[in-house]
Amino acid sequence: MGAVTAGAAVGLAGAACLFLHGRGQTPDDMLHDVVDRINLSGVHYRLPAAPGKSWYDAKAVDRSTAATRAQLGAALDLVAAELAALETEGIAPERIVLAGFSQGACVALELVLQRPAMLGGLCLLTACRVGGATGGGPLRGLPVYAGCGDADSWIPLPQFIAALHDLGAAGARLRADIFPDRPHLVCDAEIAALRAMLQAVAQGQQGLGT
Repeated sequence: MGAVTAGAAVGLAGAACLFLHGRGQTPDDMLHDVVDRINLSGVHYRLPAAPGKSWYDAKAVDRSTAATRAQLGAALDLVAAELAALETEGIAPERIVLAGFSQGACVALELVLQRPAMLGGLCLLTACRVGGATGGGPLRGLPVYAGCGDADSWIPLPQFIAALHDLGAAGARLRADIFPDRPHLVCDAEIAALRAMLQAVAQGQQGLGT
């Protein structure tokens, strides 16, 4: 299954969002759970599919293995290729927001820390480092929004906070929310944060929005 697209045509879009789904999900799930809720015109959405609905087999919090590193590397290659395709089609990097939920957010996080590149923003909806990775960057003021529940069933709060530390140390301009008792899903406040970031990028502002 290839990437699914939605929203404005590339040539008419003020911003683009490359959104990565979670483990066991599909791009269509993210269209329903995220994209349809953003309700913002002028944005081109591209949602690639992971082989077998999973970017890698292990849990993000499991210790890294050679197999996980290989699978993660393949996922990073796929996402980097999608970003390059958007640029080839006429979307400048500073008008692209990379975003993801759960496992997809972990992949997005590793991409920007392991392979820093110019982007309009990064939106992480429940993420941590994969396999205990640390360090990365430099991110040179990249706007980043990150949200997580305080008792999430997949991403423990200490690992989420460690990821925030790595982003801050790499030079990201960071905003983060921790939601009490939030289930493993994308809440309305996170949708609003992603909408604000996309709106700011579409208006030519590199920012987190309001």
